[in-house]
Amino acid sequence: MYLENRELSPQNTEKLVQFQELSGIDDLDKCMEILERHNWDVETADSLFPLPNQRPDGFTGWLFFLSSLPLRVVMVTFYCLTRFFFRIIRPENRPAVTDPTGNVISFIQEYNETFGDQHLTFYPVTYCQVLNEAKKDLKFVLAYLHCKDHQDTNKFCRQTLCNPQVIEFINSNCLMWACSVNSLEGYRVSQALRENTYPFLAIIVQREFRMTVVGRARGQKLERRFHRTIHTLKDLYYFILAHPDSPYQFEMATYFPKRTFPWQPDMDTHPTLAEVGLGASEALLVLDLDA
Repeated sequence: MYLENRELSPQNTEKLVQFQELSGIDDLDKCMEILERHNWDVETADSLFPLPNQRPDGFTGWLFFLSSLPLRVVMVTFYCLTRFFFRIIRPENRPAVTDPTGNVISFIQEYNETFGDQHLTFYPVTYCQVLNEAKKDLKFVLAYLHCKDHQDTNKFCRQTLCNPQVIEFINSNCLMWACSVNSLEGYRVSQALRENTYPFLAIIVQREFRMTVVGRARGQKLERRFHRTIHTLKDLYYFILAHPDSPYQFEMATYFPKRTFPWQPDMDTHPTLAEVGLGASEALLVLDLDA
């Protein structure tokens, strides 16, 4: 029970969320256990985290384990050195979360100004702190990630999160945590929960003494593979426009850091996806300009 009665520093909270994002492990206790075993070195833990659970079984298992150990040590060393030199050449531009509690409180204040204060009780603490509280009180955590630019956000907040029946049920059975993905704390948690569309909710519960994500609810999502050097913003624009629920006037944007791609049919330029900086795996927002 690693998270119980523990207070993480902002730096270690960032490392915990980053490692959860890299490893794909939903179990926060297990992530913390692995990080502590490797002195909170995310890179080393990311390359080694499967090993503690791979217990050799029998003589053949031990023989394979021992014979492959030198190769794994060489591979891990090569991996760490490669990441080290790569980060010297291309430093990571991921900003540090310096005030996660402030990010959450600022979101609650902004939410109240926009939608009023008749809504679910948002706990003004960090993500890890609300998980600690839920573990001690044996309650569910309902995490809501807010994206103010998404076309469905206003409707969801006014009709669902402000619904009296929803408020009564959730407040009686769950600890509600919410944050904006435009803040650093919200963005880190969004990466850990692997969301890619909005509105987004995740239900987290203690299972076998560990806090684990057991359900996710997402908004509508479109998916398609594009070739970065062949397809253009024009191709992406008309792919979205062809959807029955597409707004008539819209812009495309990344989540965080936010970048907009204001391509319109009357433009003469047709940059490729690579030329505008879109990576191999991207999730984009569709911003309704008439909303």
